[in-house]
Order: sequence, then structure tokens, then C-alpha cells
Amino acid sequence: MELIIKLLQNILQNLPLIAEEGGYKGKISRDELSKVMKEQTLASHDAINVVLEMVELQWTKAGLLEPFEQKLGNWQFISFPASLAARSWLDVMSDKEGYWFPGGWWADQANSETHRELLIKMEELRLKSSSSRDPLPIRQIYVAWALIKLNNHLLFVEREDQTRGGVPHFVLPGGRLNIHDLRINLEESDQSEYLKILQSSSSKKAIDSLPITLKRELEEELELDSSEYTVGEVFRLDPYEKLEGAGANHAYTCYEISLFSIELNFKGFSRLAILDKPIGHNWFTLEEAARGQKGDKQAFIDAWREHHGMNEENLLSQLKELQESYKDSYYFNEMIDIPVQLGDPFQCGPTGNNERECLVNLDHEELKLLLAMAWHRRHGTDFPLKVKNSISSGLYGWFEVKDQQLVELMKSLQQKLNGSELPLIESHDRNWFRLSVSMENLFFNHEFFTYVLRKPIPEVWELQLFPQVRDTPLGQLPKIVFSYPLHSESMYNYLKSVEKDEEDEEIYSDQDNMMRKHLDPLVKQAGLRKLVRTSGGLREIICLPENP
Repeated sequence: MELIIKLLQNILQNLPLIAEEGGYKGKISRDELSKVMKEQTLASHDAINVVLEMVELQWTKAGLLEPFEQKLGNWQFISFPASLAARSWLDVMSDKEGYWFPGGWWADQANSETHRELLIKMEELRLKSSSSRDPLPIRQIYVAWALIKLNNHLLFVEREDQTRGGVPHFVLPGGRLNIHDLRINLEESDQSEYLKILQSSSSKKAIDSLPITLKRELEEELELDSSEYTVGEVFRLDPYEKLEGAGANHAYTCYEISLFSIELNFKGFSRLAILDKPIGHNWFTLEEAARGQKGDKQAFIDAWREHHGMNEENLLSQLKELQESYKDSYYFNEMIDIPVQLGDPFQCGPTGNNERECLVNLDHEELKLLLAMAWHRRHGTDFPLKVKNSISSGLYGWFEVKDQQLVELMKSLQQKLNGSELPLIESHDRNWFRLSVSMENLFFNHEFFTYVLRKPIPEVWELQLFPQVRDTPLGQLPKIVFSYPLHSESMYNYLKSVEKDEEDEEIYSDQDNMMRKHLDPLVKQAGLRKLVRTSGGLREIICLPENP
């Protein structure tokens, strides 16, 4: 070390000069500098040449030397600032007590942001440098991500670097492989072997240890116990390289990511299905997930997107093919209309002649309870109830009820319906309840809606449905309007004629076909089985008009 410092000090004394103004540039040949150093230090030619080559390599990489003169075997600085940079560097390197950063500086977390900024600058310069090969990642990360899909939504969680602007803040649940995961999976190895595995690319031992990472991360991030889910198909992304990393662990990184599909049992489902979860949990629609954007929330899916050649449609197709993480089934598999008024029957069975009435003696509270449960099953994700403090609303129509009096009302209603051969209410773990009917089969009696046919602007015709706003034991139904565009002026005119009890049969040759194909699919979205029915040979709109 002393010899190297001595030689560096000698180089500093014999550097070529350059004028700050005027453009004068001195130079010295490499051979001449070597000869001078030999005379002044008495060091061997080999030692001198090694140090000279090391300094020249450093300055060449920093762009400090004039390339043309360098090819001729001369040292000449390309500019006066370049000479200052070279002298500054050489002064520190030739000083026994000199340093760029004091001992311990890189280990001090208080300097983390400065570490990050410096590493980013160094890596950006490295990645921009011209080369015959692609830049090599200097950081290797193995990642296990969980694919949790419920109700055609994908779960994302907020990442560690939450306050940093300009980066996506949401990632799939999971995280990176660490040395503790390896220790669990590879008990016979030692620490040096673990480090080698972690920092090697495409290590089979690392990839095989990712299920341990997944288990740990799901427990930490989602409080999911391994008894509450099973791991299904594993999908490996192509290695993804990017200048990335949390905090100061920032460098050009190679990510090897495995995606694990998750199947939840009811315990796991109920842990994740609560709709008022903390802001750190966020459900993206499949389309939002494929875009990596939900409103102002960005998701980090760059690696997945790049795996598909930046083709958003291919990624969306894979998301649609992904199995739901909870296998839902229903007690009641027929179409059913929920009554709105006391004494009204349930309407069960397929639309038309096979519909049948099912009368159950319900009181006011039971009827309101049923309406709230039906609304939540049908519209709870998009138009949630304003639930009471003792209630938590979940996906697939589930409620968690913490009010014991309400629990007893739920159980009583469940028994009453079961006794009438209407097994509509499903319960779990004593305080979870829902209406166990598929959304496609669940409707409200027509008295639940009023309607308006309108033409808000030229060439636009629409139907609006207004559901009732009611207070219920579970909470208040929201005040909303369902607006559906009518596909043509003819459809609008026909419905207006029916509204006036003056049906114009000349507008459509097959009115039933028009309603089956165009009108019924619209109103079913709101939970109304049919807007127009035939009674006594006459067609009529069965909902009342809004503010007649």
C-alpha cells in the first residue's frame, strides 16, 4: 500500500499542465512519465506500469483525457475542469489519511437518502456508457408474488417506499427471498453458501425456496395463516432488469419473479373480503391491473408487462384466465325477485309462464333486512350500503355482524325462509351472513324502482331507474340513479307509446324479440327482471314513473 501511495504522489507532481484560459494544453508521454517515476522513486518498472495503467483506466472511464493524444501514448487533459477532477481524485488517493467518505458513512442510515442519490447517479452514468455488451445487473433479487383474485379483482398492497414520488406505490402481495428463508429450506448450508445463492442468477435453490418467502410475506402483509389457503399453479416471469430498489439499496437489478396463484378457504376469504380494509390494501379490476393504474394509484407490474412484450391485451387475457381465489357456491340456484311490500310474495323460477309465487309471512324488520342483503349481494361493490358501526360488509354479499341482537334476527329469518323451502340465507362462523344467490339470478320486485324515459340531448335517448332509499337494520341503501342509453330512437318511441297505453306495434315487427335482446339486458343490470310485461294481451310498463 505504501508503494502505491508513493507512486501516486509522484504522478501528482508530474501531471501535464493546462491553462484555465487561452487554450494552452501541455502533455507528457506515458513512457516519459514512467521514466521520470523510475528515477524519482526507484520503484520497479512493473510496479510503475501497473499503477499508471490503473490511473489511466480510471481517468479514461471518467472521460478526463484527450482521446487523440491518448492513442499516441500521451496524457493530456481534455479541459481545465477535467484536470481539476483528476488532481482532486489523485490527491485523495495519494494521501494516507485522505478519503471520499469517512469510515462508517455507508453504514449510517442517516445518510440513506444521500447513498441513494449517489448510487442512482453512478448507475445512470454506467448504464449510459457505450459498450459492445448489455450492462450487467449488480444486484440480484428473487421475488414471490401472490395472485389473489376475488370477484374479478386483483389484490395489491402498498409497497415499503410509500413516500417516494414518481414511483408506483402498489405491488402484488409478497416480497423478496432473504437469507432466513434459505436457512429454513436449506438447513445444511452455511452463511457463505446462502449469500452465494442469493446473489447468483437463476439459482434453482433460490427459486425452490420462494414458497417459504411467500408464506412469510402473506403472514406479515395480510395476516394470512398458511392453514387459510393453498398454493396453486406457479408462473415464472422472464428475468426483469431495471434500475430499482427501496431506499439506498438502489442499483441496476435483475428480478426473477415467481407468481403463485392462491386458493382461499372461508377463513382466509373472510380475512381479505372486508370492503373497508385499510388503505394499504387495494383491489384493482382486471383492466386496471393490466394497465397498472387505478385512479391516482399506480401498480408496479412492469416485469409482468414486459414478459408479455408490453402487450396489455395478452396480460389481460392471462388475468381473465386466472382462477378465482375463492370457490363460491350458492344455496339457491333459481331466479328470484325479493318482495318490497309486506304481504308480497317472492317470485321464483325462470321468467314467463314458469314463474311461481312463494309467500312467506315477513315482518317489517325482516323485509328491510332482506332488501339490504339483496342490495349488497347485487350492488355492494359498486354502490355500497352505508353500514352501521357493528357491521362490516364484504365481497360476494357477505356481512360480518357484531351486534348479537341482529345476529339473532338473521338466524330467525334464516329459519323462517328455510321452513318455506327458500334456503336464501347462508351463515358461517356464527356471525357471517349473506344472501346465497348468484348476482345473475337475483332481482327486486318491480315496486322497488321508478323510471323515467328521457331525451337529454339530440340523438341521445335513455332510460333511468330510481331504486328506493331505505333505512335497514344493516344500514342505509344509497341514493343512486341507474342510467342506460337506449340503442335507437325507435326503442325510445316504442316505450313512450307503451307508457301512454297506446302501444305502437308498427315500430317493431317483433316487440318481444326487441325486449329480449335490448331492453331486458339493460334493466337486469339494475336488478329488475323486466320493465315491460304482458297482461291481458296488453303490454305495460310495470314500474311507476318517477314524479308523475
